[in-house]
Amino acid sequence: DTTEPLLNFCTIDKVATSEWRKVFCELNKADCVNNTEGSCGRKKCAFRTLQTMPEEAPWAVFVRDPLERLLSGFLDKCQNGKREGHCEPNVVFNPMDRLKNGKNIPYPNLLDSIGGEGKDKQMFGAYVDVLPLKWNPHFVPQALHCDLYRNIDKYHFVGNMGR
Repeated sequence: DTTEPLLNFCTIDKVATSEWRKVFCELNKADCVNNTEGSCGRKKCAFRTLQTMPEEAPWAVFVRDPLERLLSGFLDKCQNGKREGHCEPNVVFNPMDRLKNGKNIPYPNLLDSIGGEGKDKQMFGAYVDVLPLKWNPHFVPQALHCDLYRNIDKYHFVGNMGR
């Protein structure tokens, strides 16, 4: 029976979240049998258990080197041709409609001038420069997920994805 023991697990974007969701969907599949509330979604998956978690259920989290995670997120969300809107701010990285000045004239796209040798490094540098303007969960510091900055000492297991 995979429903015991219960486990609280903090998922962090760009720390194998897609794979962890598959694991927990499998572990929690009994939650979706005869589920009439629709909480299992169209994939018939509950990556978060529908059971009530007991207070004594252990807590676990995996973290990743912050720079590796940031670069991985940038390469996945900004460089691989995806247009999911995760490479933010969208006005800079995914401009559908250009910003306009008071005379209704579009501003030039700041990234149009980036090119040639070293373009990828320049794009990453530009991304890091504007990152504080709009945070996306894929790039938010790990310490903010699940209040790790306040509660990491309460976790029973803290794994490092890189080791």
